Amino acid sequence: MIITDIFVHNILKITCMETTQKRIKTSTPQTNKPKSPVPFQELNDVQLGLLRMFSRPMSHEESLDLRRAIVNHLSAKMLSEVD
Repeated sequence: MIITDIFVHNILKITCMETTQKRIKTSTPQTNKPKSPVPFQELNDVQLGLLRMFSRPMSHEESLDLRRAIVNHLSAKMLSEVD
C-alpha cells in the first residue's frame, strides 16, 4: 500500500510540476535561460480531469481515498498487462 501511495504521489507531483511549467511558460517572456531537461508537454484530458477532481475542497482522507482508487486501478491494469 505504501508503494502505491508513493506512486500516486509521484504522478500528482509530476502533473503539478508540468502545470506550473505551463503557467511560467505562458506568463514570462522568453529569455536565454537553459532548457528544462524534461521537455514540456500539454496536459491530456485525463490529467486535466484529475486536476479538476482534486481542485475541489476535500479532507485529507478523501484525497487519500481518491489516490488509492487511482493507484489500485493503475496497479490492476499494469498487473494484467504483465500476466
